[in-house]
Amino acid sequence: MIVALIFSLCVFQQAVSAEAQFDIAKAQKSLCVGLNGLAKVTQKRVAATAYADVKRYWPEAHPFVEESCYRRAELLRSLEEIGAARGCFEEVLEAAPEDSDFYIRALLELGHLCRRAKQYVDSLSYYALAAAHDKGSLSYQVRGQSWLAKLNLSLKEYDAAIAAAKLWRKRVLSSVDYIRASDVFICALAESREWASAEKELAALHKKMKKQASAPSEEGAAVAKALSKLKAPQVIQLMRQGGR
Repeated sequence: MIVALIFSLCVFQQAVSAEAQFDIAKAQKSLCVGLNGLAKVTQKRVAATAYADVKRYWPEAHPFVEESCYRRAELLRSLEEIGAARGCFEEVLEAAPEDSDFYIRALLELGHLCRRAKQYVDSLSYYALAAAHDKGSLSYQVRGQSWLAKLNLSLKEYDAAIAAAKLWRKRVLSSVDYIRASDVFICALAESREWASAEKELAALHKKMKKQASAPSEEGAAVAKALSKLKAPQVIQLMRQGGR
């Protein structure tokens, strides 16, 4: 505890550069590894304060400021300080250039926080912004698109889920993601009573992936596993049995 107190005092001192200030924060975060209980909570708070100091002392120093805000938000989220974490992710949007991946990652994290808080309108808005953010890495854009589809499906907004899943399927970066996007798409069709279309799409998916799923490779195994985890067959069956 004495060591943690000493460190907490040190992080309030300005370093010789933004990079040095950032390195102090990284070092404080690394000290969390291996700790448990109160000691870990205390050290996370020290690290969060150290990351805050980067922006405090070097507000215009990119890319250190945006990453520091992001890392501080992650720490606060892990401490279940959700309001403070959300504020820090919002700071990332203010500090980061739009072509920084921390910008689009912050959009996704804000979407997740709002979704968990059942603030679904805000969550969908953040996911939509991420999906449309063409200055960020494509993988994060696709992630935003996937959450648009999944959340709309869970909210029973079937038309929106179908549209989002179809676009997700067009943008996927792997066969496994294609299967996952198709699964959401087919489930949305089935739950909206389009059983025939859902069954047709499911059969087409299996036909499309048959060769890949049987390939003696890691990718083949991953495709086969993804197919085995499809929710669509059970959803179609359930909808038909319920006459819905």
